Amino acid sequence: ALVTNYFSKWYHVAIREMANQPGFKLDSSWIQARLNFTVPISEISKAIEFLMQNKLIRVKPDGTFTAGDERLTCDGEVYRFVLTHFYKQSFELAGQSIDNTERQNRKMRSHTVSLSPEQFQKARDIVDRAVDELARLSDQPADGSSVYQFLLLGFPLSNGRTGGENE
Repeated sequence: ALVTNYFSKWYHVAIREMANQPGFKLDSSWIQARLNFTVPISEISKAIEFLMQNKLIRVKPDGTFTAGDERLTCDGEVYRFVLTHFYKQSFELAGQSIDNTERQNRKMRSHTVSLSPEQFQKARDIVDRAVDELARLSDQPADGSSVYQFLLLGFPLSNGRTGGENE
């Protein structure tokens, strides 16, 4: 239930990552002012309560905050629904960012290509390696000035049928 609840709202993930930033304040208004997308104060307050109760944000001895080193993963068929919901939220935010985020603060690339099923599996492996490399960046010290969401997506634009209309 923890992982399901965590990924049920995009801002749970964002707020947890913000906890690693210098100067982070566990304050709904402070957090709301720093999110690039609208989230009501009441929802941020609920998110803070959830994150603290589940030790997804912790108070360090010096009074600052951390998300800790634990990575929450959502692998396997049991999480299919919650991941689908999380990705839909992320894609909606990505669409909004096209209009609302300055070009130098976002990165978009696209490539359309015809692939066999075997080549598509290789492409999936490339995406997995890219996401693993992005995740490793958080293991390196940084000022943590912004929280970024990266979405890498591959999907068929055609159905793979060959031949004429009367197959």
